Amino acid sequence: MISEEAKYSAAQAFATIFSQLGYRVYLGGGGAATVWSGPRPVKDLDFKMGQRLKADWKDEAKRKTITDSLFSNLTKLGYRIQLDNLSSKKQLQYVLRLKIIDRLSDFRVKRTTAKLHKNVVTELGIEISLTSSGVYEETSQREVNVGPALFVRPVDVTQLVLDKVFVFAQRAMSEMPKMLTDFEDLSALLDKHQFVVLTELKRVTQETNLLSVRNEGYLSAAKREKQWHQKITGEVRRRIGLLKPELRNPPPWRPTQDPALRAAEAKFMIERVEKFLVILDQYLPDVT
Repeated sequence: MISEEAKYSAAQAFATIFSQLGYRVYLGGGGAATVWSGPRPVKDLDFKMGQRLKADWKDEAKRKTITDSLFSNLTKLGYRIQLDNLSSKKQLQYVLRLKIIDRLSDFRVKRTTAKLHKNVVTELGIEISLTSSGVYEETSQREVNVGPALFVRPVDVTQLVLDKVFVFAQRAMSEMPKMLTDFEDLSALLDKHQFVVLTELKRVTQETNLLSVRNEGYLSAAKREKQWHQKITGEVRRRIGLLKPELRNPPPWRPTQDPALRAAEAKFMIERVEKFLVILDQYLPDVT
């Protein structure tokens, strides 16, 4: 297992390189959820582009200059690019995916192969993605308390909560483990930051970037799926109902939790999210 500190060190390195190039990137997904609310371990690092980077990324020549500088600087910092999608025929223009190996920390483990029955060295990589979805602007820097002072710039907590709602509603029903993780993150964020989120939602209207851009994005996704006939919040409620039996089980990162305590916790998690959906209904138009 790669330590949380090592993952956030990689996140800081990635963001710092972009900052030196004059761009802002924001940590989103599970990494940002852990920064804001914890305690779930980070699996990979999902970054979102700031507005200036998004504009330059559209230009193929500028994009190549940016990625060349990124790769060069990661190498200087002791990372090795194990995998990227830049040469893939299926490459999406506005998505960069990397898997990097930290050579300085020498993340290698020994495992026994089934065929040879002997230990071989396996390298542990850190997966990083950078996407242009959403509208992300300035947000405060937040310290990640994982040993030495490491700083990352996460997506604003209100934006992150909205992202989690929409991603949860769009997950394929076959992705039950990911849906459970999304729900855990959403509930934890609301538990610690509900007042901030609700205050922000009351301040904005459907015409602001915070909500309208996401709605437009998911309208497009709905057309692709051809099965989007409910409001986003209605779909979330339906999925919560399907998840209820699974939510009673402790998550993988808390396997020793008492089942009775977990059942009570799950009940409050569901109530917390459902109350938030009632408020969110006031801000989201019908998606048909």
